[in-house]
Amino acid sequence: MKEKLDYIHNAEFDDVENDAKILGPMPDEVAFFEKMHSMRTPKDVDPEMAYLYRKPLLTREQEAHLFRKMNYLKHKRHKNATVELSEAVNAVRDLLIECNQRLVHSLATKAARKKPHSAQLTWDECNTHDELKSDVNISVMNAVEKFDYSRGYKFGTYATWAVRMNMYKSNAVETIRRARYVPVGDLVYGFFAKPSEYESLADADAAKARVNMLLEQLNSRTREIIQMRCGLLGDKAMTLAEVGKAFGITKERVRQINLNGIEKIRKWAAEAEQQ
Repeated sequence: MKEKLDYIHNAEFDDVENDAKILGPMPDEVAFFEKMHSMRTPKDVDPEMAYLYRKPLLTREQEAHLFRKMNYLKHKRHKNATVELSEAVNAVRDLLIECNQRLVHSLATKAARKKPHSAQLTWDECNTHDELKSDVNISVMNAVEKFDYSRGYKFGTYATWAVRMNMYKSNAVETIRRARYVPVGDLVYGFFAKPSEYESLADADAAKARVNMLLEQLNSRTREIIQMRCGLLGDKAMTLAEVGKAFGITKERVRQINLNGIEKIRKWAAEAEQQ
């Protein structure tokens, strides 16, 4: 009870007159629970997947309401820690996690189907599907705690990005671990290569993967402009004039798009490091 909970603060929390609105029922709450009680597992779904159909998917408005409510309850608990507030926080958090189990399953399934890009074992290959789901679920649970509902975008977008970042980090750790051993037949001898050499290569690969993943979040024009300016397409870095000519826009416009895109990437990377 003495532990302080991290939460996403909002100016609304400082006005006690908002208490009833924030803690009130979410939009279409009656319809949500009616649907929940009437839900049935589709006939063609494996019985082990039945848990995916225990809670309906949340609408954008319901999702925003629940995230605001959870963070507001944390805000109140921060000032006055009580068992009732702790239980209320857990109830809202659990509902958010349970309503996103189909997202967890989808992300884990996609990860398990990925093919390796090299002869090295990838993080995906080193885990069974159940282990993948467990890891993805932990990433989603952490994302629930970090998601800023006030920005206006869906939680699924943020959670997907958070899961990918976690996979890249895990893959880097596994690459370093495997690089330090030389397998012979069914045995693995404790032959250590130079850690600094392999760690540098693994760090470089991980950094490149993170950059590419972050670039994917940008629109195609911004992504291509950054790639051209930084020489990420295999060619040398292009000047503002060269990029502008390729897109039919001015040098100043290229500079603005490039800077705005890089600023977004920096913010996303900073948020990922906090997870």
